[in-house]
Amino acid sequence: MRCTYVATSSATKFRFSRSLYCTKCSFAEEGDGDALTDEARAAFIASEGRWVARIRDLGPRRTEALHALRGLRSDPPMELLRIVRDGLPLAEGARVEAEYFEEVLREFGVDVDVSRVD
Repeated sequence: MRCTYVATSSATKFRFSRSLYCTKCSFAEEGDGDALTDEARAAFIASEGRWVARIRDLGPRRTEALHALRGLRSDPPMELLRIVRDGLPLAEGARVEAEYFEEVLREFGVDVDVSRVD
C-alpha cells in the first residue's frame, strides 16, 4: 500500500489531501480536508522536521492582525496578547502548518518567524 500526503497553504485557505493505492489489488482511495490528520502530521514531521511560527512584530495594522489571529486560534484575547508579547509559538508541528500562519498574517504586515525546532 502506498500512501501519499499533500498539504498546501495560502492566505485564504489550508488544504490537505491523502491518497492510498495498493499495487497488488489496485485498491485506491482519496480524501481531502482543511486540517492535517495526526498520521499525516507525523509523516510531514518525520520528513521535514518540527516547525514553529512566532510573531516578531505585529506591524502597523495591529488591530486587524489580532483579529486575524483570533480566527486562527481559539485562545481568549488576553492569552493571544500574552503569546504575542512573550514570543511564544503560534503554531507548532508540520512546516506547512507554521507557514499557513505566516501566509495569513503577512497580509496584515505581521513579521512572522517560521523556523525548524529540532
